[in-house]
Amino acid sequence: MAPSLIISIVNAMRFLAGSHGLIDSIEGTIGYVDPEYLEALHVTTLNVAEKCDVHGFGVVLVEVLIGDYPTETFLGYMNLVGYFVLSMEENCILQIIDDVVLSQGSNEDIQAFAELALKCIKKKGDERLAMREVTLELRRIQHLTWSNKIMKLVQLKHR
Repeated sequence: MAPSLIISIVNAMRFLAGSHGLIDSIEGTIGYVDPEYLEALHVTTLNVAEKCDVHGFGVVLVEVLIGDYPTETFLGYMNLVGYFVLSMEENCILQIIDDVVLSQGSNEDIQAFAELALKCIKKKGDERLAMREVTLELRRIQHLTWSNKIMKLVQLKHR
């Protein structure tokens, strides 16, 4: 991943991590809306917790990694999130990653982002990370990326 992309994501998380409490109304876009919210639409009043935003952010991460929209259909019946989850379960995530992403990041970086996305898109909100945890994980990945780049530079220098 390009360091500028990581920095942008970390800055977005800092902003979102400052949000606390519940939201009393919601608007959403198909493909990004929390599945728990969709299942509870029959309830008259629904308080949506912070982890709904975590789900939406996870969908955006998947969208960036794969390069397709969340409403696209894969294998004839599956949406982007389902396709991503299946690919992670079958340990073949690198086969579906967008070529641009593959050219800009190491497999280790891409795997770290994919694992973070998977933690964000869990169906049940209580199984997802909190936004603050997402921010910390993004910082860890950023550190990992920079460490890898420094190690490569050191190896090139000593050849």
